[in-house]
Amino acid sequence: MFESYLKTNIQQYKQLPSLQPCDSTSGRREYKTRLITLHLPEPYIKALDKLVDDKYYPNRAEAIRVAIRDLLNVEAWGRRGNA
Repeated sequence: MFESYLKTNIQQYKQLPSLQPCDSTSGRREYKTRLITLHLPEPYIKALDKLVDDKYYPNRAEAIRVAIRDLLNVEAWGRRGNA
């Protein structure tokens, strides 16, 4: 399941306007990331863990990245033409 998830979602990452690829020795496009600290209510963490356990996402971090990307697509990047 992870392989199909990554294949379908990596194209969306490549299309994001504010993500600039960095050099990679593997030849694949990679993006610089920064560490942030995030406090979440316990029910959110349990729900994230269930998604990971059920193999919807490879880990918590990826599930959170997808959620933030989707939020930005709607709330920030999607409103550019409407501002």
